[in-house]
Amino acid sequence: MDKKPCPFCGGTDLATPPGVAIVVCGDCGACGPTRLPHPRSDSLTILNAFTGWNERVNATEKEKSDG
Repeated sequence: MDKKPCPFCGGTDLATPPGVAIVVCGDCGACGPTRLPHPRSDSLTILNAFTGWNERVNATEKEKSDG
């Protein structure tokens, strides 16, 4: 699974708290977005969290698209 670095600090120390579908940057504390946890699978909960993390638009990508 590809994990994009933190859009705020560029950090790669990323974690998902147990039972919660959210990614937290261990370098600066940024987190989100919150996703629904999978009711029977921790692996799918983590995958869901990183899917949301990787889909976000960081500031430099948004500036490029705004022209």
